[in-house]
Amino acid sequence: MSNFAKLAGKVAVITGSTAGIGQAIATHLAKNGAKVMVSSRKQSQVESTIEKLASMNLDVAGTVCHVNKAEDRKNLIQEVSVTVN
Repeated sequence: MSNFAKLAGKVAVITGSTAGIGQAIATHLAKNGAKVMVSSRKQSQVESTIEKLASMNLDVAGTVCHVNKAEDRKNLIQEVSVTVN
């Protein structure tokens, strides 16, 4: 099995994934075949991360999410459902 196929058909939701180790994790999972949902508190960071990963032909989507806010967490899960289905 190729590295790319290891996570094929899987969805990875990574919070705080628009910089540093979070972005590295999102990139690694996507390179291994997962569809990745990135999130951050700032829309501009979400957009730039999506652009960066998409330019590498990786399967990525994203949304704003402040994990300390219940409504943001709920919206994140709803966005994952919409994006996957």
